Amino acid sequence: MITREAVRYGGRPGIDPVSGKECRLLTPQVLERLREYEKGNRPQRIVSSEPTFFDLRTGEPIVWFYKNKSGGIELFNLMGFHPETGDELLPVTKEVVDLWKDQETKRHVIAARVPPKRIEPDKYAFFDPVTGAPRVWYWRSDKGEYEFYDNPGFQPRTGEQLTIISKEAIAKWKEDLATAEKLKTAAVIEQKNIDSQPDIGATCDQLAANPRDPKKPPSTVGVPYDLLKYQSKDAMEACTKAVEKYPNELRYQYQLGRALEFVYAKRALEIHLKLGAKQYAAAYDNAGSIFKHQRRYPEAIRQFRLGMQYGDADAFVDLGDMVHEGLAEGNYIALYQQAARLGHEGAQRALDQEQQNQADEQLKVEQNRRALELMGSVLGGFVRH
Repeated sequence: MITREAVRYGGRPGIDPVSGKECRLLTPQVLERLREYEKGNRPQRIVSSEPTFFDLRTGEPIVWFYKNKSGGIELFNLMGFHPETGDELLPVTKEVVDLWKDQETKRHVIAARVPPKRIEPDKYAFFDPVTGAPRVWYWRSDKGEYEFYDNPGFQPRTGEQLTIISKEAIAKWKEDLATAEKLKTAAVIEQKNIDSQPDIGATCDQLAANPRDPKKPPSTVGVPYDLLKYQSKDAMEACTKAVEKYPNELRYQYQLGRALEFVYAKRALEIHLKLGAKQYAAAYDNAGSIFKHQRRYPEAIRQFRLGMQYGDADAFVDLGDMVHEGLAEGNYIALYQQAARLGHEGAQRALDQEQQNQADEQLKVEQNRRALELMGSVLGGFVRH
């Protein structure tokens, strides 16, 4: 039985003699949340449109509710007391969940009657300052363009349904903005370099060089794959001329193959395989990636392993990805580690994320163990001798 300051435990069911309130059964899941309450944490409103109401293992309620004067259901993530009225929150039941879902359905129906208007995200609050409920819906195009609206509904040009905003969606939007700005800046820089370098070979480098190709000129930054697809036509034209002018320079052949992958994958594969026969290290990864896209997995694995023999960091990462996806055998962690040692930033990020995931899992196991120990110690104190 909870009070505003602490939790009272008893050894038998019934009515608490001090408060006159009924005692509730103690379970491991409830105990875990009671410990949070004892630490000073208090219930917060749930704003998710799809909360998990019951523990997936036991079926016990893990959400508490309050029914206001107008009959509306408010949800909270912890037991305790309503922050405005002071009334005690109650654990949800199936009936309460059904009422809440009906309430949400009606709310969306009412909101849907008002056509959504496009808003400026920098001038509009994403969440209600009182309840924390989301106030914005958004649409994202295949190219990563965002549009924000003040009501649910459909995107007027495509007819696609708008999605309600979330903290994760906002973080992704900001990340996409930052990436687009970087690509734009990189494109401007590359174009300036192209304008100042009339030689066709240098133009091919500027438009299609692999940032991790050791054969590229040190002064050339290189073009990430995601940016290359937007300038592949210009890259093909420049690198075709560069190959014609410098037929013995394998770098231009490789960069031509790289640019061709977006529209002429068969021709690109032929170029990469010929370069692989001449031990051009970066070409193995590109050939392997094309094979993987075609689901020719044994051939993809062979190309990645050849690239690894010549120290190509991308080959280590792509083979590691296949292992992680269950398409190849091996230790993807060891492959990412080798790529990171070769300076592959993406591999290092993957290792950091893997380490964080393992730490989160260990923390969860430890929390469950401690909860069970606490449960045992509490129940052990109730034994009568």
